[in-house]
Amino acid sequence: TGPQFVPLADPVVGADQVLAGVPVASLAVTSDVPGVVGTAFLAVGIQRGEAEPFPVDYQVQPLRSDRAHEDAPLRGVAERLQPGDRVGLLIYGDFLEFEAAGQPLNFATNGVTVEGTVRLPIFQAAGQRR
Repeated sequence: TGPQFVPLADPVVGADQVLAGVPVASLAVTSDVPGVVGTAFLAVGIQRGEAEPFPVDYQVQPLRSDRAHEDAPLRGVAERLQPGDRVGLLIYGDFLEFEAAGQPLNFATNGVTVEGTVRLPIFQAAGQRR
């Protein structure tokens, strides 16, 4: 199925807000399949109105279930926010760009649970941090 969108901030109120920089995550990624190392593919996403959420700058970070992810930087992003935008995390179970050419991976057993926190770099355009 498609990615799961988890809103991480209240909807944007007002104008002149920017999501710019490197989000930092402290996450536990746990495989839902015993004995299998799972991978969560994470992107900072934005949902505008009723539209499907989209990954900001198409930047996706894989995080494996066999490693600690304390204060882990995610991929850098930059996007001017619009009033009503919801900023959050898109969690994918697979992501085609991470498959080696000619070596398709089997993501059928890639069930994962993701828990933790993400610090988002949301600023007022004038430089005031929100």
